[in-house]
Amino acid sequence: MEYKDGAKGNPGENSGRLAGVDWLRSLAISGVTLFHVFPDLAPGGFLGVNIFFILSGFLAAYGGAKLLEGNRPFHFGSYLWDYYRRRLGRIYPSLATLGACQLAAPRLLRGMGPEVLSIFGGYNNFWQAAQNADYFTRLTGADPFTHMWFLGIELQFCLAFPFIFFLYRGIAAGCGKKEGALLLALVGLVLAGYIPKAFAADPGQDVTALYYGTAGRIYDLLLGAALGFYRGAGELISRSPGNNYRRKPSRLAVLVYGLLVLLTLGAFALVEGSGSFLYQGGMGALSGVFCLLVWLTARERAPLGGFFENGAIRFLGKYSYGIFLWQYPVIVLAPQLGLKVETAGTWAAGAGEIGAMIGLAVLTDKAERGLSGIFVRKNSEKSRTMEKVSAVAAAVMMAWGTYGLALAPWQRAADTDYLRARLADNAALLRQQKQGQTVGAADNKREERQPGAEGEPEKPRKADKIGQPDKPGRIHEAVPAPIEKKPVEPVGAAGLVEPGEGAAIPSGIICIGDSVMLGSARAIKRALPDCYIDADVCRYVGGGIPVAEELLAAGRLGNIVVIALGTNGPICGAERYEEQTVALLELLKDRRVFWVNTYGEDIDWIKPNNDYIAAMPGRWPNVRMVDWHGLVSGHPEWLSGDGVHPNDDGVEQYAGLLKETIEGELGRSK
Repeated sequence: MEYKDGAKGNPGENSGRLAGVDWLRSLAISGVTLFHVFPDLAPGGFLGVNIFFILSGFLAAYGGAKLLEGNRPFHFGSYLWDYYRRRLGRIYPSLATLGACQLAAPRLLRGMGPEVLSIFGGYNNFWQAAQNADYFTRLTGADPFTHMWFLGIELQFCLAFPFIFFLYRGIAAGCGKKEGALLLALVGLVLAGYIPKAFAADPGQDVTALYYGTAGRIYDLLLGAALGFYRGAGELISRSPGNNYRRKPSRLAVLVYGLLVLLTLGAFALVEGSGSFLYQGGMGALSGVFCLLVWLTARERAPLGGFFENGAIRFLGKYSYGIFLWQYPVIVLAPQLGLKVETAGTWAAGAGEIGAMIGLAVLTDKAERGLSGIFVRKNSEKSRTMEKVSAVAAAVMMAWGTYGLALAPWQRAADTDYLRARLADNAALLRQQKQGQTVGAADNKREERQPGAEGEPEKPRKADKIGQPDKPGRIHEAVPAPIEKKPVEPVGAAGLVEPGEGAAIPSGIICIGDSVMLGSARAIKRALPDCYIDADVCRYVGGGIPVAEELLAAGRLGNIVVIALGTNGPICGAERYEEQTVALLELLKDRRVFWVNTYGEDIDWIKPNNDYIAAMPGRWPNVRMVDWHGLVSGHPEWLSGDGVHPNDDGVEQYAGLLKETIEGELGRSK
């Protein structure tokens, strides 16, 4: 049998490769890729990362177990250096090439300094948990590194494994190799209970930290390592004199293996990442299925992985690491290059994205090998020349990528902190009104504060962080009062909403929205003083349905409703998205509805959503569009650093546009 240590083995090299490992890699990367590109087709494809974790632990431990054969001298310092050199030398060069995406979209890395540092520092999973970045929704900020939390955990395990191996070697010397592996498996099983226990303690908590946290993921790596140590120890016994090393798998083993593969595919197709099943023990149970799959694939006497060995499987396995690295960069770059505007969400667009991921993975691998191959003597001058050409391409690609990543501006961090503070401040306003408190003029004046200045809004609580589905601030007051007349701000010649005289605006309006509306809440309250605002960060169109139902049941759903949803996900295209939009509009069919369209340059669903909103009045005569996109498109200075949320000036324009549109429509209907 052949074996190659590490998570990125090369099947073409006769350096030792376990049969079936490429099959498992191809299975895992297929699930992850389908989840990222076609989330409706494979909502559970993210479970492929569990398989990758188990494989990483398995291969690292199996390679370590090989060092214990016979009476070889073992020097921990030499092992430590060799292990880190090989593992980190395979991870970082490919990772650096991602910065080359700045060639296609220079704005892509704008403001990502802290995130880039977290990726190369190996703590991106903690960084993303702190940002409350929901992995199960493509982020509003069009982040090309959303998936790098996985690599953070891999790097942490990479740094820790030599010391785990050192402990195992000591235990194996005293108690036996298999006994040491079983002890490690016991530790892994104990840690597998962390997520269910933490979730049971607070079922209503945000699960982002549980999903990204090392404490909730390390058990996969430890269980994989236990399998690897046990597999290595068993192989030494099997190869002793008098033992028949290889034999044909039994029919029962083949049947069980087939069922495990079907369970894995079923999990990819059916499991929802945001459901409670995963956090009530489901993830641990599925990891058990994957461990059995790994064990039967590569067990020492009758491995089953060879059944799936073919050219296509070996190809996907060989390039799985590169395919994974390029997934979100390709997804985010596509709309920037105009490749997913009219075809967003279609099979053709998805197939194109997958093709680009594979092509870039192959290119990255070839360039990387060219750079390393320049130091290896070749048999012919021709091959030597080709290696030099590849080396130059690799050097340029990596140098440019490293430059782009290293110089990624840090301004986004300050912008994000200020935006969070605004959201927290406005959520506090809504909580005050929920409790029936009066908001004074001093509390409702226009914000002119800058980050770090005196009087800066209180730091956001956990429930107020961007990207986290928190509890919305709701204004539970009396049934909206009858409409009264107040001055309106007309639109100026330059398209700016300027103070003015002579019109009238209604009161008692219901506003349901996402973080764009929440960030503008104070300005909206100044423009529409008696409105009822229910705004929540990370709210998608389906999240507006229970809000409207609750208001309707309580008799508080007024005759005029403002909807500002569509920034955090599609409202049309896939059947389930449009069903949610239609359901919300059906709830509001007896009300006047003003739907605010959305803005975000790097978000691929913005244009389809806005086209759908523009067409709403033709199907629902009670709906009118509020054209925020049209107003803000010519004024990027009104937006925060993320290019989505209005800044201090923008929130005034946003609120003024709401007031103007509502009053104008009411005036025409008289």
